[in-house]
Amino acid sequence: MHAVLTGGTGMVGGSVLRALLSDNRITKVTSISRRSTGLSHAKLTEIQTADFGTSEGLEAAMQGADILFHCIATYAHKVDAATYETITVTYLETTLAALAKASPNARVCHFSASGAAPNGKSWYKALNTKGRAENALFASGFPVKIAFRPGLIVPTRPENHKGFGDTMGKLAFRLLPFIGTTADDLAWVMVDTALSDTPDGSVFGPADIPKLLKALRRSKGHDRPQP
Repeated sequence: MHAVLTGGTGMVGGSVLRALLSDNRITKVTSISRRSTGLSHAKLTEIQTADFGTSEGLEAAMQGADILFHCIATYAHKVDAATYETITVTYLETTLAALAKASPNARVCHFSASGAAPNGKSWYKALNTKGRAENALFASGFPVKIAFRPGLIVPTRPENHKGFGDTMGKLAFRLLPFIGTTADDLAWVMVDTALSDTPDGSVFGPADIPKLLKALRRSKGHDRPQP
């Protein structure tokens, strides 16, 4: 099975990449990102692009894809509203447009956020933007489209710890593990759920992810594999 990944250099995308490389169902991984992931693996092909704002150049990389994991994301407080809209919505739309031309029967798994508001009625504008991205996803014609809306995500690797906020989040997670998940556990759940017979239109929120993780551990008889 050929998986295409966007955002593989980010916190969650990097974990999804490792989960894909560890999964025996996946025979090829094409990572499309702005910079190299720094990983070397027999399954991995890397495509570096400077512009996700156009589908040109993406189609060739997506030929023969069976599934797309779209993990491009940024923090709303780090960019202005227009840039956040571009990264969150436009990049998804152009990626889906390229995939529709290259592999129209592919599945799509989208990394969204807790509180995403497809109805546009959130008090927090960034969540309305996340909702518009989900609307674009579910309006597309792919046979299976699913979204994950995690809450607190605790970085797994040291390079993803960005300062005091991540330190406090890690401490809170240790004290109250039900409030979130680690990036690696989230990725394991995303990959396994997307590769299973998950119904089209499924959306998994913060309360669903720990249940999926528990069921996955039970079914596999072990914790997540290490890439």
